[in-house]
Amino acid sequence: MSDENRLSSYLRYLPPVLWEGEAPLLGRLLLIFEKLLTGIDDEQVIQHGDHTHQSLEEAIARLDQLLDPWHTPPQLLDWLASWVDLTFPTIWDPGQHSHIQIWDEYLRRRAISQIVQIYSKRGLKEGLSQYLDLYTLADKRPRIAVDNGSRILFTRPQSGRFAPISTLIGQGPYANNTNVALDGLVAPRGILLAPDNSLLVVDSGTPLGWNPATGKGIWRVLPSGQYTQSTTTGKPQRLGPSTFTLTDPVAIAIDNATPWQLYVLDNVSAAGANALYQLASPNFATANVLATRSALGFGYPVAMALDTNGHLLILDRGNSPGTTATPRLIDIQINPLQVSTPHTFTQVVEPLSLTVLPNGDLLIGDGRQNAAVPADIVHVNRSNNTSWVETLQFTAVPPGQNPLIAPVSMVRLDDTHLFVLDLGLKPVFSSGSQPFIRTMAETASIYTIDLGSTPPTITRATEQRQLVHPTGMVQDQWETLYIADRGEYSDPQLAGQMLRVWRAAPHEFGVSVHFSQQRPTTQQEQRQIYQNIADIVDQEKPAHTIWTMVYGPP
Repeated sequence: MSDENRLSSYLRYLPPVLWEGEAPLLGRLLLIFEKLLTGIDDEQVIQHGDHTHQSLEEAIARLDQLLDPWHTPPQLLDWLASWVDLTFPTIWDPGQHSHIQIWDEYLRRRAISQIVQIYSKRGLKEGLSQYLDLYTLADKRPRIAVDNGSRILFTRPQSGRFAPISTLIGQGPYANNTNVALDGLVAPRGILLAPDNSLLVVDSGTPLGWNPATGKGIWRVLPSGQYTQSTTTGKPQRLGPSTFTLTDPVAIAIDNATPWQLYVLDNVSAAGANALYQLASPNFATANVLATRSALGFGYPVAMALDTNGHLLILDRGNSPGTTATPRLIDIQINPLQVSTPHTFTQVVEPLSLTVLPNGDLLIGDGRQNAAVPADIVHVNRSNNTSWVETLQFTAVPPGQNPLIAPVSMVRLDDTHLFVLDLGLKPVFSSGSQPFIRTMAETASIYTIDLGSTPPTITRATEQRQLVHPTGMVQDQWETLYIADRGEYSDPQLAGQMLRVWRAAPHEFGVSVHFSQQRPTTQQEQRQIYQNIADIVDQEKPAHTIWTMVYGPP
């Protein structure tokens, strides 16, 4: 039947006297009501202004989908969000004289679908992190890290899944007004595994000028999370004599002797100041000075390791942060002390971590430069003492498949496999007037590296959101990885901006926010995002806590 001769099926519901014979006018009039109420497959749409409508029957049949965040029409998302007490973040657009959405449609649908489960974890770090993690798909997302004081963390990566990261030591010093009642770790800078499977951790203490102050030093921690304690007071105690004080400890190393020796590198500024110490196990009763800064000749050391021949190797940036690095390696013979002429690297750009291979070769984690390029690992073949061969490992990795930004620590598994701890910030060392706007700012993670495949593969091995500013990593014989995390506020560039040192006080935590230049934001957008984050934290934090946001003034 042609459209001109089509009659409504509603005629059959009317008395025959109204439709028997010729009744085209009534039959065609009823088509209007049939189209609106139950719909007619006539390729015509019900137009209303700039949008179309379904038939009433179809709308009723799909009524349940209005309550489904993945199927409800976009114009109903704000209404549906109100059912779960969710308000989407917005920013003021002076051009439109109105607030506009920060989150796109997909992110708003995702938030509505997940918010009830997040509410069930209110008061827990997991719930707060998941709420803040809703920002991770936004085109202007910052790097948000919740620092609840986890100094030492651990994980056991497994193939085929993201391993959870848990806290081993989440409490440090307990400060009562101006007095430290119970000492402990504050801001770990490095971590090693001792021959007895205890953990040795170098700690930066509280920032300079903070009161009450906790000193810098070396802590010994059992795998159970207990500190080595004083035999007289029963309280946690640093290694070494009471007179052993450090300025800026950056690295530690141990040898294979019996008893084994602990070496501590202190980044002192004065040329004649003591910079390298030796402490002997098991009591560490004395700290012998091995060399001064002038004797070692370093510029800005970033890592230290024991060579296969028993020498100490110092990976030296050469220049202070904020300047162009001149990477080199300093070789130190211990007994008698002899410092070789530093070897200057040709392929290393921004050295961050050092691993010595069984054959004496080196792997150097290289941030490359402060530009928005992936990091790399440089293999250094030292078989020829006068001419080392440096090879970048990831030059053949296709674009977009190298997520590394700042490899601050490496753990060798075998000849071709590594675990790499990546900070996610570039540059690593903050400088300038805007330390919270970095060239790149992503979440810190642990990655599995397979150098044996062609090209090498880089796979994330752990869950995200648990690390703040990790600095070191080590693995024990049971394949558990231990991670040292210094937190954000120990950065000397930020000392003047720290209002509180939450790791030295009970019931406090911090939230650090970094913006990436790869996702440009205006100062107005940054201010609004800071406010949105503050609103979320105030809503989701444990009731008994206070918190501090660490961010740059826009």
